[in-house]
Amino acid sequence: MPPVSWPHVAEQSANVPDPSHDVGRRLVLDRLESVARVFENALQSVRDLISETVKGGEKIGHWESSCRRTDSISFLRKTTDRLLDIQDSVESYVLAAVADVREQSNQYTEILRLPEELIFALLSGYVESHLQSRDTDRQIGHGVIHLDKKWIKLREVCRHWNNVLIGAAKLWSYIDLSWPLDVANSYVSLCQGVPLRLLWNIPVSNWDVDVSNYGNQKEWTSSHIHSTEELQLGIQHIPYSSWQRDKLVDVLRECCSPDLQSLRISLGHIGGDLEYAVVPIPALPTVNLLHLKLHNCWSSGPLSPSLQTIEIVALDPQIVTVKHIFQVLSGCPLLKSCVFDISAPGSLPPAFSVISLSGPMHLPNLRYLRLGDFSEPTFDWLYQRIRLELVPDMQITIIFVPEPFEPFKLPSRLGNVASRANSLDISRSSVRYTTEDQLDHRFSLGMPLRAQIESQFLPKLNFSPFTRVRRLSLGTYSNAYHSFWMEGLSLLRELHDLELCGSQTEISEVFLDLSETSPLICPSLQKLSIFDNKMWKWLDEQDETGGAFQSKKVIAQERLETLLKSRVGQGASIQSLKLFTPSWWTEDLDRWKPFVAVVETTGEYKFP
Repeated sequence: MPPVSWPHVAEQSANVPDPSHDVGRRLVLDRLESVARVFENALQSVRDLISETVKGGEKIGHWESSCRRTDSISFLRKTTDRLLDIQDSVESYVLAAVADVREQSNQYTEILRLPEELIFALLSGYVESHLQSRDTDRQIGHGVIHLDKKWIKLREVCRHWNNVLIGAAKLWSYIDLSWPLDVANSYVSLCQGVPLRLLWNIPVSNWDVDVSNYGNQKEWTSSHIHSTEELQLGIQHIPYSSWQRDKLVDVLRECCSPDLQSLRISLGHIGGDLEYAVVPIPALPTVNLLHLKLHNCWSSGPLSPSLQTIEIVALDPQIVTVKHIFQVLSGCPLLKSCVFDISAPGSLPPAFSVISLSGPMHLPNLRYLRLGDFSEPTFDWLYQRIRLELVPDMQITIIFVPEPFEPFKLPSRLGNVASRANSLDISRSSVRYTTEDQLDHRFSLGMPLRAQIESQFLPKLNFSPFTRVRRLSLGTYSNAYHSFWMEGLSLLRELHDLELCGSQTEISEVFLDLSETSPLICPSLQKLSIFDNKMWKWLDEQDETGGAFQSKKVIAQERLETLLKSRVGQGASIQSLKLFTPSWWTEDLDRWKPFVAVVETTGEYKFP
């Protein structure tokens, strides 16, 4: 076949041809020519088969003919094999040409115009974030989630991406021991000496799993443990058996290395018991351990003083207590992040009270702290010994006894921080305040599950420390506690932004106080947002078309208009009004526009 002639292409932008353009065009033409040649060869091969069939046609006959059936079978199957060879040859050349032409087309995409280093950072960063966040929302009691290999599909996009990912050694360091060990070994070779990150869920039991497979996995882990920096062990199936627990403990004894920097152990509950049992485990390596996660288990030995992050989940309050929290916080001075998700008892053991200090400890490196569930006495005990108020990002859950209930009052040192708060959020179950110097403190303040639903509307916070708040979100308003909320609002002289969430049948009571009370409540108020939580649908149980319901709507609309007018008349007009739709106040938006600069609506429900 004569070579394909090159079409004449006029150079439009330069007199000197672009060498890369010339090379790319030549490559495409070469591939097309190779495809043309293979089709010509295939056509000739098919014609040869036709000739051979004509010459040897007497070997092909029907069942009833005198031809030997064996000869017919042999001839036809040889013909089939040669046709398949032709198909394979054509497919091979066509697929190679498709791959090369696609690869050439990729050179014109935006991403391949980026510097090589940036492409490497984008691809490897994306894959690594996927590998690290695989179990962010996973329930604690289900072991460690298996690694998927979906990211390897990215290698099929183009050769360039394949080369980039093959060269990203760190990505191949993530190994799941549920994979065949030859796959694990191939990953080890590709990670080029980068420290390994191993995940291993212990097999279900010794009667329905090949025990030798467990032995091979343990032997493989032991042989690679000194090149491993992260080990995650778990039991994925719950309830788990004592066999699984014993095997996991064996792995910890035999396969842990002082070189480990990160360790996670995740257990569920044992047997058929619905209660979670906290399993004691051997002493952990303490030399270089920086990151530790223990889920429903606890180490019998001391923890590493070099720890920087720790996460403990233990639902048995008799095994992991607030005393252990104190020991961790006081014994690990380098901690940056600490999570204790436990169920602390309502009363403290007498032995706890003997732990006393000259003053509460300051942990200068701690940036994030999450603690709970605590009783008030448990929280008070820890507060007296640790300077919690200095932690920049803190979440604490406190469970109150149902009766009697008083609004939560921040202890004095936390009150000093609250006096600097510029933003305050109060919902049915939590209080959150932030300061301009980046302190973010959240308190989840709940009742036991057996508490009455009405208790969820109780005011959760004493307002007295929050005198400089400029933004307040009040997500739990109820007329039953109107005077409490108004007393709190009267303290907020610098408040600019107020969000109110409550039943539209009740919330207009606030409008009266904001417009009529002297001295003016919240004199600096600039923005008002009103959200109807729809509680009236089941609290009031009124017919929406009835006279009483319609009367309430008229009153609510009139009170908002009175508030806006009054503020204008007192020289303290509200500049922005945000209304939840549908609600009574969004039926006639033009009614509010003479009194405020901006009127907007939102359909996004603000859960209290």
